Amino acid sequence: MSDDRLEFAAVLTTAAGHLTTVAWPVVHGIFIAVAILGWLVWIVRTLRVDPERVRLWGFTTHNLGASVARTAAFMAVAALGLAVIGWWRGALTWEWHFLFAMLLYPLWGLIQQLLVNGVLARSLRQRLGPVVTTLIAAALFGLIHVPFPALMGATFVLGLVLTPLYLIYGNLWPLAFAHGWLGTLVYPWVLGRDPWLEIVGGL
Repeated sequence: MSDDRLEFAAVLTTAAGHLTTVAWPVVHGIFIAVAILGWLVWIVRTLRVDPERVRLWGFTTHNLGASVARTAAFMAVAALGLAVIGWWRGALTWEWHFLFAMLLYPLWGLIQQLLVNGVLARSLRQRLGPVVTTLIAAALFGLIHVPFPALMGATFVLGLVLTPLYLIYGNLWPLAFAHGWLGTLVYPWVLGRDPWLEIVGGL
């Protein structure tokens, strides 16, 4: 089986695993750990046999400065908006373990951005153009977060911003931090959930 087909099958498997475990926080946490490990192994393997492919995914320093600047500007605006929502909901809190989430979540964000942008959007752009590619990637990114409407909406909007940034700059690193750090804030401030405590409490 070619690498393209293996990647596509792995993307579908990861999406299916996410959807089927999301209702059980502890199981979902284990799935995330296994998915991260599996994709890291695939990245290292590909780096050995086809380093150019890894660069094209977005693991590169090319355009890094410009990508960081644009992504950071979006993160600042988005974080302010989330803080306003949290304040309005009476959920604007900060717990010490949020720091652990902000350290670990970008790794899972990196894998998700690789799947949505590095594999999917990069492939679709050549056939459909940037606008349609962005809409499809954002829609799929939202749908993968069924059955939580607020989270689906938030990830759809996130996709509408991060996919164009990827298509323009071709760099995954800043997108991983935007994904992880904003996700850390969305859960308590918008959704009223704390995944860290859900997983630890379940264990």
